[in-house]
Amino acid sequence: MILKFVYAFLCCLCFVSMQAQTIIDIKHPKNDTTTVNALNKLGREYLLVTDYFKADSCFDEALKIAAPLQYKRGLFNIYNQKGVIYWYRDEFSKALQNYLKALKIAEELNDRFLISRSQANVGLVFISQKEFSKALIYYTKALKLKEDLHETRGVSAILNNIGTIYQARKDYQQALMHFSRSLEIARADTNHGMEALDLSSIAEIYELQQNQEKALATYIEALDISEHYKDKILVPIMQHKIAAIYIQQKKYDAAQTFLESGLNVSLETGDLGTQKDINRSLSELFAINNNWKRSYLHYKTYTALKDSIYNENKTKDMVRNEMNFDFDKKQALDKKEQEKKDAVTAEEIKQQRMQRNYFIIGFILMLIVAGLVYRSYRQKQKANNIIALQKQEVEKQKEIVENQKQSLEEHQKEIIDSITYAKRLQEAILPPQEFINTYLPHNFIYYKPKDLVAGDFYWAEAINGLFFIAAADSTGHGVPGCMVSVVCSNALNRSVKEFNITDTGKILEKTRELVVETFEKSTNEVKDGMDISLLCIDTKNKKIIWSGANNPLWYIESAGDVSPAITEIKADKQPIGKTDSPKPFTNHEIEYKVATTFYLFTDGYADQFGGEKGKKFKYKQFSNLLLQNYRLSMQEQKDLLDKAFQNWRGDLEQVDDVCVIGIKL
Repeated sequence: MILKFVYAFLCCLCFVSMQAQTIIDIKHPKNDTTTVNALNKLGREYLLVTDYFKADSCFDEALKIAAPLQYKRGLFNIYNQKGVIYWYRDEFSKALQNYLKALKIAEELNDRFLISRSQANVGLVFISQKEFSKALIYYTKALKLKEDLHETRGVSAILNNIGTIYQARKDYQQALMHFSRSLEIARADTNHGMEALDLSSIAEIYELQQNQEKALATYIEALDISEHYKDKILVPIMQHKIAAIYIQQKKYDAAQTFLESGLNVSLETGDLGTQKDINRSLSELFAINNNWKRSYLHYKTYTALKDSIYNENKTKDMVRNEMNFDFDKKQALDKKEQEKKDAVTAEEIKQQRMQRNYFIIGFILMLIVAGLVYRSYRQKQKANNIIALQKQEVEKQKEIVENQKQSLEEHQKEIIDSITYAKRLQEAILPPQEFINTYLPHNFIYYKPKDLVAGDFYWAEAINGLFFIAAADSTGHGVPGCMVSVVCSNALNRSVKEFNITDTGKILEKTRELVVETFEKSTNEVKDGMDISLLCIDTKNKKIIWSGANNPLWYIESAGDVSPAITEIKADKQPIGKTDSPKPFTNHEIEYKVATTFYLFTDGYADQFGGEKGKKFKYKQFSNLLLQNYRLSMQEQKDLLDKAFQNWRGDLEQVDDVCVIGIKL
């Protein structure tokens, strides 16, 4: 009993003493460069598995120790790796700050190898920001240093990047010279991956110079190297480029062989981007050969991949923004928390030093007694520790599984809630049928989304004795298309209600301005928008005014027993969205005649694949269908449109949203 009491008292002494020493060591580290190196190594491990939070925490801890020590090599590694984190997260200004700090330290160390490495990193950031002049300055400096050092490591990559800069400037002679130098060094170093990449870059220059023969030969050489060294990422890309040249040369069989081979390889690697591009080329190739069924199948796969990549990129943007917010928030909280901890630690150190001194004497006296019980206790404690660790690990694994299960369920619920909310948004922007019937008693709206929600929508508004109605096609379909349609519908409402614009052409111009303004708030370049057919009916003054963006207007004038025809008014060839050369939209005035039937529509009906040969419905067949049935009631016309669409589609999937509006004066 006495021994147990003595042992407990001894443990208490040891714990207090060691705890005090630990706090002192953390607050006042000695020559602890080993700890800095260990934290740097651990941070790099987290960086390799893209755990940026833990990586940055390791580098911050290393910085706290390395900065007071003025451990410059450790500081260089810290700032260099933090630059990598910010570059991966697309925070280029912060990446540049850290790379420049690393460069300054490398210059203080007068280590020309580290200097050239930092200059190349700075150049990479400027390329990412499309600041090619600044990038060229740093890459040129890095290249000269490596040449002075007779250092070939990394020279090929620098030369290739410089060539890319000249290519972006359309200085093809300089680009070709740097790509060729990079190729020579890659071959000398037996860097086969870089060799194939350089050959591909050279072939691109030949293509830009309209030298197809040289481009083809160079692409084939790059393909041979990639296949020999089993680079399955580059192989399908080269095969696609070779096939593109064969298509231009009308060597369709050879093109098909390369495209199908490239598709098989990209399916093995799971490269969705390459699969998308090759499926599109195969669809176009089979269309040239009038093989409409295979063209449709590859087009269907292409659109599915395009939508998948589009949605994936949107999700990544949202996740990246959320991560950046959480990351910045964490840094701010950590800083405040650290300030509080430092204040508490300073007081604790003072108290712990006093306690340590009091207990040292007792510790020495008890040391002899502790030695008597230590041997037997050690074995027992070792067994207890093993059992405790095993139990702790089991509990930890159980907690991880439960957390993952809960996270998955919450994520699934969030997705379902998001789609349901998107549907409510979609329904909210569509005008009620009763509202349209009040101003246009004879009308039909055939609206058939491809998915639960759609990019297509219809819009109507009445103001100052004028009634406006439109059929619009937003970029994409499904949830992304729905979100764009909400932006576009809101812009139409603001143009008419907030800015009091009644001229159809000016409504479209103002709508374009509002849509572009909305998407320009994003840090990424967004080219989303819509195509639209907008009709204005002035019943009081007997006027019809129409304007369109890419989508036309059709109308049929009733002429007794005379066979009528569809009159088409072509739209302006520009979207409601960001465009390189925006122009004013044209106003078309149409004579107001009773019994005239107007049709506004998007491209979904005519673009549907189907029939015996799996071809598109097309506008000619669409116009004939309307012309044959325009004398029927609006409801009968709508029913016939739906029946014809379903019969044509058959078992094939609907490829796009459909919106057709019929109006009879």
